[in-house]
Amino acid sequence: DKKDPKIEIVKILNIRKLYYEKAAELVIDTTDKKIEKIVREIVIKTYLKT
Repeated sequence: DKKDPKIEIVKILNIRKLYYEKAAELVIDTTDKKIEKIVREIVIKTYLKT
């Protein structure tokens, strides 16, 4: 039951893509300095749902 390394890489890239998309949305919405923390929380919550 070995994990396919290609699938693992794709998963990581998808998480990164989500992170940057959310970051971009928040940068447009606000100039709050806590953006990075907020984005991390959103990404973690979203990722844990899947």
